[in-house]
Amino acid sequence: MNSPQPSYIEPTMFLFSDAKQLGQYVSFAVETSLQTRDYRTTSVTMYTVVGDLPSGRREVIAEFHAEGMATTFRDMAELAVKAL
Repeated sequence: MNSPQPSYIEPTMFLFSDAKQLGQYVSFAVETSLQTRDYRTTSVTMYTVVGDLPSGRREVIAEFHAEGMATTFRDMAELAVKAL
């Protein structure tokens, strides 16, 4: 029996509640996630945006199903931090 495949890709996940929280990070990077999502008959690579804290700790702050979306968000996060 085949397992049912979702007819959609999971939505983007933002792992923070307020744009002001982005100010705690000193830099941002796009990385390929270690996880994939099943989509119809294939797997979709996920991309994460990681924020670097002054302590050296890194946190995933957003997850996207397209690298271009992750890159755009990273660029917007960098601009938001400069504007804060």
